[in-house]
Amino acid sequence: MVSYKEPPYNPDDLDSVENFWEGARIEHQGKVVGVSRRIKECESAKVQVTLTLSPRVVDFFNNTGNDWQTQMDQALIEYIETHHA
Repeated sequence: MVSYKEPPYNPDDLDSVENFWEGARIEHQGKVVGVSRRIKECESAKVQVTLTLSPRVVDFFNNTGNDWQTQMDQALIEYIETHHA
């Protein structure tokens, strides 16, 4: 009798795929650029705040493009993961 091992996830089942990849480190040129998160968590994980930043910081991120707030958020996440993991 041939033994059949179940695949690690069903590519047609979003929950199965998310569970498999949750927490995976995303690297580019040897540097961690992100960590895989569940889609549902990402959609509801952001909180709107008001804060005061130096013009230098705002200008830097604003000049990176339309998604500058997302890039700023990612930079802060990377800081947390690098300094407090």
